[in-house]
Amino acid sequence: LAACRVEHLIFEDVLLEENRIFRGKEVGTALLRTLFIHWLGISAIAVGISKGALKSAVKYARERYQGGTTIENHPAVQRLLSGSEENIVSAEAQLNQKWRLDTMDTKSLRKAAMTKRSVTRLCAQAVSDALQCFGGYGYMEDYGMEKRFRDVHTLKTMVGTPFYLQRLIHHWGGEE
Repeated sequence: LAACRVEHLIFEDVLLEENRIFRGKEVGTALLRTLFIHWLGISAIAVGISKGALKSAVKYARERYQGGTTIENHPAVQRLLSGSEENIVSAEAQLNQKWRLDTMDTKSLRKAAMTKRSVTRLCAQAVSDALQCFGGYGYMEDYGMEKRFRDVHTLKTMVGTPFYLQRLIHHWGGEE
């Protein structure tokens, strides 16, 4: 996540050589490609974070005793773990489809926006479910779950909030 620096850049009094300037359609294609790669990259990071959260939750559930048995045997914890896994598998399936950079258009970008929105939502729910297996301990730094929870929710808003993406998806839906 630290590799995904998002900053605003302001250029003032910048001179570019004539052959270094993007013109017309080149600018649009470069911007579309950048958004496309960012959205899919953020989605992949979210899947990785959620997988780590599930792995930690499963390990904790196998070690923690409550009510005479490990908590992995409690139905509520089983539902949380299986729900988390289900969300991760769904998110990964959406992300692992064939993506093409050579045919960049608004239809491809619309699909990437939908994928980013859906994958980050599924991963946030997966991390939330995994965190609940820890009870109150999940919010302590000792287990690293609070960081995963914070990071995955940050990813939902990086390079386009869910609301913004929904507006883009709707706007590009009329172009066929």
